[in-house]
Amino acid sequence: MLKKILIAIALGTLTIVIAIFGFFVSTTSATEITPEGTARFDSPQATINISNSSQSYQVIWMNAIRAWNRTGVFSFSLSTSPNAQVIAGTNSGMSAKFTGLTNLTTNDQGYISHVTTNLNPKILAKYSYLPTEQTNVAEHELGHAIGLLHSANKASVMYINNRTYGIQNIDIQAVQQLYGSPLGNQAFPYQSYTFQDPFVLKVKGQPEE
Repeated sequence: MLKKILIAIALGTLTIVIAIFGFFVSTTSATEITPEGTARFDSPQATINISNSSQSYQVIWMNAIRAWNRTGVFSFSLSTSPNAQVIAGTNSGMSAKFTGLTNLTTNDQGYISHVTTNLNPKILAKYSYLPTEQTNVAEHELGHAIGLLHSANKASVMYINNRTYGIQNIDIQAVQQLYGSPLGNQAFPYQSYTFQDPFVLKVKGQPEE
């Protein structure tokens, strides 16, 4: 009788452990990495020109560049050439709906050949984006320049309405995956892609969509 009771307790404990483990696996697997686009540079590096920005926005772009460079998965190198692969600046004339806009084009092989990305200083000021939040937006725009799409994860730098988060591990993993596999059939030569990123209101310290 005692033996049967001990066996029953052991089986019950095992069931609980399996249930907990199953919940843990399903929870972690639900955290998907940031979506990748169908275009990328031929290698995880690009030249970038930020010289057309004001001094204060050059600081914002530099902070974003350093943030991506620190990840070790992509490297931006500064250039003053008008032919730099990425031209990053500001544009107060873009739609009042957006904090940033990035346009990239691909070459005959389907690799990214040129990127123009701009922040909207008028809207960033109107909605009181802090310098750290402006940097998050700049990191987001550079994510598009690298080849990342918008993420449904609010804790990703690539979340469409992001002003709160910098680069996260799921964003880093996405870049590793994008540049760690051949372009293959995903290549679309001579294409143009535009990403528009809306502003986010902020109420009592929290973002409001």
